[in-house]
Amino acid sequence: MVYLNWIEDLPDKHRGVIQSIIFILLMGFMKLSGKKIIWTLHNKTSHFEKNRFLKSILFKLMLNHSDLVITHATDGLTVVPDSTAKIYFPHPVHFINRSSNKPESKNYDMIIWGSVNKYKGVDSFLHFLIENDLADTFKILIAGKIAGSDLRIKLENIRSEHRNITLLDRFVEEIELSRLINSSKIILFCYHEGSVLSSGALMESLQYGPAIVGPDVGAFKDLSGKGLIHAYKDYADLIRIIEDLLDPSIEKKDNAHQIDAFVMENTWDSFSHRIAGILDQI
Repeated sequence: MVYLNWIEDLPDKHRGVIQSIIFILLMGFMKLSGKKIIWTLHNKTSHFEKNRFLKSILFKLMLNHSDLVITHATDGLTVVPDSTAKIYFPHPVHFINRSSNKPESKNYDMIIWGSVNKYKGVDSFLHFLIENDLADTFKILIAGKIAGSDLRIKLENIRSEHRNITLLDRFVEEIELSRLINSSKIILFCYHEGSVLSSGALMESLQYGPAIVGPDVGAFKDLSGKGLIHAYKDYADLIRIIEDLLDPSIEKKDNAHQIDAFVMENTWDSFSHRIAGILDQI
């Protein structure tokens, strides 16, 4: 049995084209020799445009020839053909008790954390704020290494014109990240909907405490349906949700107990035990 993750992004690796060709041949050999292929489908397609054609070949290969496809979003089940065995499990989460790190003051209205790539939509969201005269309305912290000089320049230019936007262009260690998140009122994910299904950062954010807002797609939609986070349809809807969450006169639902129960049910340990049973059957 072979368990594969992120194989569709193989073309972007060092000598990725050669590696991909070898993998395609190896895939055929594994199938002929009776090996069972298990693949985790993380996204609808690769987040990155480079080597798009070769990635699409690998993607179709895995969708059609895996013995089991695991997805971390119910939307992912619609991507996998009916002829292929598929199953949904929420993305596992590391259980960490962060309650002792919560500060008394909230310095930011919202934080956008994690590596900053084009597909995460940070620049698009900020441009929407600028175009609608909202860029100076919220105190926003962007904490994470920016990928690519063009995106870095664009975000730095926005930051220079709007001082209420703070930009930390670097990897943020766990202890500092915990402090920054807990000094924010909202954790925001503004991913583009085209490729995203699941998000490890979303799952890790559940334990911090601030309200979480993300696009109404994939795992974000799943968790919104459970009442754990807030999901928005478009940027106008996003602003309405943010304003409601920041309005002290609006009573907020306490879903801490629901979140704790969900996290405890979906730790890496529980995932490994559940998936082990399924793999034994295969």
